[in-house]
Amino acid sequence: MGGRSLPFLLGLVYLSLSFIERLSSRQPAQGPGLRQTLPSFIFLFLCSVSYFWSVDPELTLARVVTLATVLVTSWFLSGDIIHLEDKVPMAFLAGTVLASAFVLLAPAASDSRRTANGNANDVAMAIVMGLGCALYLLLKGRRRNKIVAVASLPLLLTAGIATGSRTAVFGAAGIVLVVTFVAIGQRRWGQLAGVISAILVLILVVDSLPKALIPERLSSIGEALQSGNLSNRTIIWDAILERGWDMVGVGAGASPSYLGGQLGFSTVAHNVFLGVLLETGALGLMVFGWLLARLALDARNSRFSSLILFLAPAVAAGSLALTLEARRMLWLVIALSWSQIYADRREARL
Repeated sequence: MGGRSLPFLLGLVYLSLSFIERLSSRQPAQGPGLRQTLPSFIFLFLCSVSYFWSVDPELTLARVVTLATVLVTSWFLSGDIIHLEDKVPMAFLAGTVLASAFVLLAPAASDSRRTANGNANDVAMAIVMGLGCALYLLLKGRRRNKIVAVASLPLLLTAGIATGSRTAVFGAAGIVLVVTFVAIGQRRWGQLAGVISAILVLILVVDSLPKALIPERLSSIGEALQSGNLSNRTIIWDAILERGWDMVGVGAGASPSYLGGQLGFSTVAHNVFLGVLLETGALGLMVFGWLLARLALDARNSRFSSLILFLAPAVAAGSLALTLEARRMLWLVIALSWSQIYADRREARL
């Protein structure tokens, strides 16, 4: 739609309505405090000033706009969802079920991968986090939500496979392990049996899928691991490490231009930490590390700490193999982590 995705347009509508509601409300503005958001805004500032030495200023400008958009949206969202604890995982699950339907309806690309809109890995990350929400509801949700969660699992799994994202496979495996450990740790044997039963059913679903829905790249996971190059990712990472460490990098978002000149093909870093190092240098990597450390502290006390635990494996897998620093999925987790801050301050005043 005019070069913009439907989620972007919906986000624009959401921000407008939320901003208007805050202007018309007599209540204090909801949102996290400066202590929680300061690392994020400093990181945005570093990305912005890197425009002046970027190897590709146009890409840097695009990255700054994207990063500013997800940061501001996360700030608003963190305040708006504080009192919607039960509804947030169900809402995200509903969105990913809809996305999964679009994935399965989409035509296959030349490499047999399917995507609803945009990059297949981004769509796969959303779907696998929807899988995390479904399993969270299966363990902790109400009975009605459990039924919806179980019903959504085959669709989510099928669509996730259709995207052909190998990173999503590792993320999903990590989520299943977390769910298993949580159930064992809380001695919820009945729920553990339910999860195991659901996994067995999903295995049968995968085994019965038409071959046309399973991209060949998924069968090459073992080969990619044995070869050691992880689908050329190690070549990209070596090129970044060979450049060495400096303080400012090549410019935020400018990885495709720099790596294109070094490797002969345009690509992103496919690793959050190496990507931040390349684009914003050691200074940016330190600030980003500060951001993640602050995030970990906030997540422990978040109203959504249990849900974050179920989503963390997908984000961790994506951070090691994809470029998530300016993507919605990472910033959704950041918004969930921030969401306890304002509520705690308000309750203290009351």
